[in-house]
Amino acid sequence: YNEELHDLLLPRTSLKSSSRLELRENPRSSGVHITNLTWKNIYTIEECLKLKRLGDLARTMGSTQMNRDSSR
Repeated sequence: YNEELHDLLLPRTSLKSSSRLELRENPRSSGVHITNLTWKNIYTIEECLKLKRLGDLARTMGSTQMNRDSSR
């Protein structure tokens, strides 16, 4: 939203929240990555679904004329 990236797995009270996320190009892999993003090792489907739910709860949403559930 507004050209800003937000780490949805980072607790809002964390001191790390001041670390700005940036989209960077990786010339070695011809891809992109996000700096300062939370990484989690996931070993089961249940762990994956739990993290997805946490991320969904951390999303900020609002309405637009085109999209009722637009992410903010």
